[in-house]
Amino acid sequence: PLPGSSPSPATRARATTTLHGSISNAIFTGGITATDGQKFGNLFKSTDSVDISATISIDSYHQGRPGFIVVAAVIDEQILLLDENGNFIDTKTRPGIIFPAIRKTLESEEQVEIIKNLVAAELGINEITVDFVVGYGLDDDPDEIFYHETPLNLTIQ
Repeated sequence: PLPGSSPSPATRARATTTLHGSISNAIFTGGITATDGQKFGNLFKSTDSVDISATISIDSYHQGRPGFIVVAAVIDEQILLLDENGNFIDTKTRPGIIFPAIRKTLESEEQVEIIKNLVAAELGINEITVDFVVGYGLDDDPDEIFYHETPLNLTIQ
């Protein structure tokens, strides 16, 4: 494979991290591709059309319960959360509020499309590094988020 690319999704991590220390057996997988899933990687050109997605294997204790999916994009010190309309919102505009990208009854596996057909150059971006983190929570304990420690890293250069 090319440097910075592999034939399989880039990240696989257990939910070893939660905001408040709960235990979870969730498994997170995800990847970034510019080839419709033929190759995954993290290093792309600004003219590449990039898709970013993740799959969460929900902890069996949490399956079938009302909950939500959260998607964060971290750029340096800035944290953006994906809202239910598909827009990334700077958390500074809504401090202390974690808002979901999706609200639903959690199934055994959740597919999360983070970004589809992103061409950074079309947004006037030639270079950027973004770390994406996907997590989930339960409506009956909305302050606890289960997520992966190792972010999905996107580097445009």
